[in-house]
Order: sequence, then structure tokens, then C-alpha cells
Amino acid sequence: MLIEKLPRNTQGRDWAVGDVHGCFAQLSRLLKIVAFDPARDRLLSVGDLVDRGPDSPMVTKWLAQPWFHAVRGNHEQMALDAVRNPQEDQERHLRNGGRWLAELSPAELDACAAALSRLPLALEVEVESGKIGVLHADCPGNDWTALAARLEAGRPDEQDRDTLLWSRERARNGGAGIVA
Repeated sequence: MLIEKLPRNTQGRDWAVGDVHGCFAQLSRLLKIVAFDPARDRLLSVGDLVDRGPDSPMVTKWLAQPWFHAVRGNHEQMALDAVRNPQEDQERHLRNGGRWLAELSPAELDACAAALSRLPLALEVEVESGKIGVLHADCPGNDWTALAARLEAGRPDEQDRDTLLWSRERARNGGAGIVA
């Protein structure tokens, strides 16, 4: 699945979180501070759940939670690339905080790779005023509607994937919102 569509949360609150980078203990503390209720609330993540922080191996536990919805970021992609093509991609992942992945048991590695490979490239969330898109880096062409249609049809091109996972243009240009 390239895009996950979430209905409006009428029972609780939706929270969004930026790059966690393996700091799940810190994230847990923050959720307690805001009185996050897993029976009613949802946590939406823009990806980069892993690498750099001490809790990266906990990613499979978090991704298994029904209230946690995440998109794939470039660090999840680097981890998957390292698993799929270690000769070519493992060194890059290690340089970017991926040592934790190399320390997993074979069973843990398989479970982690399976969980990361299921991550969509985007979330579309219904809210009171319409729909919002959640993605890691940037929206190709600044057109959420067109991107969502391509993802739903299973037809993103290589440029879409690169922009969704790797682009830094929006951050360089002040982070202006996407036009829907």
C-alpha cells in the first residue's frame, strides 16, 4: 500500500510527530505529558522513526500499535536498502545511524524489515475541514490531490518517490504548506 487513508477521528485527538530517530522513550514521556489515550487518540508520524537514537529496535513494537500511523521516511528506506542490498547500501546506512540494524538477530531483522516495508509513502487523514496529507519530505508538484491519486492507483514514478523520501526543497524554502 502506497497511501493509507484514515477516517476522521471522532472519538479522540490526532497528534503528529516529526522525526523520532530512535528516541521512543522520549516520545513515550511526551505522550504521557499530553495525556495521550491509545483507546481514542492517534499518533501520526512523518517517518524517520529509526537511526541515531538508542531505541531504534523498538520500531516494530510501535508500528504494531493500532493507534500509531507512520509514513516511510528516508531512514526507513536506508534500512530497507541495507537489508535488501547489503553490499551496496549497508555502509551508507551505518554512516547515518544504522548500526542498531546490524545488531539485530536474524528473526528481529526479518520482523523489522517486514514492518518497515509495509509503511506507506503517505497518509491521507480526514479532518473536520477536509483532508490533510502526511508525508516525509515534500509533495511532488505541490499538488496533494494528484499525488494521492497516483499513489492510490499504484503509479508513482521514481521522481515521486525521490521527492517524498529525500527532497529538502520545502525546508530550504521556509516550509510553506501544500496546496490541495
